[in-house]
Amino acid sequence: MRSNQIFYLLLILSLLVSCNEEPLLKEINVPENITSGDFYSQADKYTIGDNTYQAHSGAIIVPENRDKTDSRLIQIPFIQIHSTSDNKAEPIFFFTGGPGSPNIDTYNFVNNFIDKHDVVLVGFRGVDEGCTTILHLPEIDDFFANMTGDLTKQATLDNMSEAYANGA
Repeated sequence: MRSNQIFYLLLILSLLVSCNEEPLLKEINVPENITSGDFYSQADKYTIGDNTYQAHSGAIIVPENRDKTDSRLIQIPFIQIHSTSDNKAEPIFFFTGGPGSPNIDTYNFVNNFIDKHDVVLVGFRGVDEGCTTILHLPEIDDFFANMTGDLTKQATLDNMSEAYANGA
């Protein structure tokens, strides 16, 4: 089996599995009439085991493709876990995951910093927005809706590759 066949099969399987998981971020109330560069947040909580911390979750609105003036807008989610101190130091931004792994998750290390620092987790585009955004390209929807043949056959994989390229 060629490496691109393995890649696409693993990609499809990981999407099917990840879309069944309970998301850490609850649905965010998106204001109407948003534009690129807008930012919004709402009160939230972040739980690690028996500890629950005050937090804010929200999103930054950016164009999906900065090179296209008419690009659709997407959300880059974040969660800011608030320090338990009244005299807090600088915030800690934590980036992990990728490619295809989330950055917004439950991390035990937060317990080690929360007494002096806010901890900010910023989501990755295409991963942390939720399953409605991941790979939601009309070209891919059309490919799977009209797919003929076996997904492991080279001709089918070539057609799928072409659909992904057209959607990018």
